Amino acid sequence: LRASTQIVGSAVSLYCISPSLATLASLVIPSIIAGGTVFGSVLRKLSRQAQAQLSISTGIAYEAISNIRTTRAFGAETKEHEMFQNEVHKACELNIRLGIGIGVFQGLNNLVMNGIVLSTIALGGQFVSQQRLSAGDLMAFLVATQTIQRSLTQISVLIGQAIRGMSAGARIHEYQKLTSSIPLEQGIRIPFHSMLGQVQFSNVGFAYPTREQQMVLENFNFTIPCGKTVALVGPSGS
Repeated sequence: LRASTQIVGSAVSLYCISPSLATLASLVIPSIIAGGTVFGSVLRKLSRQAQAQLSISTGIAYEAISNIRTTRAFGAETKEHEMFQNEVHKACELNIRLGIGIGVFQGLNNLVMNGIVLSTIALGGQFVSQQRLSAGDLMAFLVATQTIQRSLTQISVLIGQAIRGMSAGARIHEYQKLTSSIPLEQGIRIPFHSMLGQVQFSNVGFAYPTREQQMVLENFNFTIPCGKTVALVGPSGS
């Protein structure tokens, strides 16, 4: 709010001091704002991608750690580590690109603002030599220009921080707007008699991924009647 107020007040001062210099500056600033808007949209898209990739890598780590017994039982520690490493590497690349983009955005903003100040000094010096502007008015014009420059720099930094915050908040809003495919409050109750039946296994085969040659179950057939409990026990008693 303070930076916006300073920009408006300094712009009015520029037109009061030298309308010709202020008009030239006003022709350049809209193109700068348009370029910053396009650059900012690219950064917002990149920030959303980085946040999404970070959530994917976090989800893989959470799934592996919460089911650590199953992971170790299947001997899949190396596979889970490789999956997590690949996703983290992608997230790292996206965040590096985002950081470089924000740095380039702020650097270009400072470069353009300093270029405007230098152009003002050059053109204002020419006006002073032509007696179209006094030295005091030129100094006042430069002070107002530098005030606008500092305010725009603060706004560019704020925009960079807002991009990160908005992208992180957008992920939360996406989850809040999701609707469940299964109604949570209404639905059809399954009749009890339709759940009575038998479970039948026909030609079932199973082997652990790390020991595919050793079949645990091969051509396994059996039927579990309704209301019965059946346990599978191996030779070792497990």
